[in-house]
This record gives sequence, structure tokens and C-alpha cells, in this order.
Amino acid sequence: MMRTFLSEIAAAYLDHGLGFSGVFLYALPDAVIFYQKSGFRVLNGIDFENGPDLQQYPMFLSTKKVLDYYAEG
Repeated sequence: MMRTFLSEIAAAYLDHGLGFSGVFLYALPDAVIFYQKSGFRVLNGIDFENGPDLQQYPMFLSTKKVLDYYAEG
């Protein structure tokens, strides 16, 4: 599912000229390792934007890595 998601983003970039610097998301603690294995990196620690009981980790994947996923097919 992640590969399909990233491939769709890359296709929009390549086929339609949609520009972006990367993919940004908030991951729950149990999902951080999954996203890291997909190439995402944690930006700056824990974010409590949605309250003190919901820890989130801001994560980023660069355009280059998105395009690499697309190239792998």
C-alpha cells in the first residue's frame, strides 16, 4: 500500500508537473518504525498538537526518495 501511495505521488509529479519537496506526515509511536523502513525520517521529536495524550512524530520523505520508489516499479 505504501509503494502504491508513493508511486501515485511520483506519477503526479512526473506526468502532471505537480511540484513538491517531499511527503510530510505525523506518525503514531507504534508506526514510526514502519515509516522509517519506508525511508521517512523523524523531524524533531514528539508533537502534542492534538493533546498531551496523543503523541505524534512528524516525519518526512524527500522527493528524491519518492521518485526512487516510482523508478523501482
